[in-house]
Amino acid sequence: MGQTAARLVLYHRYGCHLCEDMLDRLRELEVAWGFSLQIRDVDAEPELVRWFDDKVPLLQGDGDEICRYVLNEQALGAFVKTQKLETRLDPEPSLTG
Repeated sequence: MGQTAARLVLYHRYGCHLCEDMLDRLRELEVAWGFSLQIRDVDAEPELVRWFDDKVPLLQGDGDEICRYVLNEQALGAFVKTQKLETRLDPEPSLTG
C-alpha cells in the first residue's frame, strides 16, 4: 500500500523574516519527514490579507493550525506521524468488484 505525504500549507509573506525562517526550516525537513508543502502568499489575495494581516507565518495541516510565528518542530512531527498512521490504517481498495 502506498503512503501519502502529509499535506501542509504555509501562509507566508515575502520579506517577513519570521516567514523566511520557517520556510527555510520546512524545506530542510520536507523530504526527510515525508510531507508536502504548499506556500500561500498572503499578499497575493486580498481575502488572505484580510484574514491574516500580520499574523504570519502560519503553518496548517488539514485546515488546523500547527504553529504560528515560529516553527514548532514537536507539533509538526506529531502531525506528520498522525497522518502516516491514518494512511496505514485506511483499508486497501478491494480488487474484486
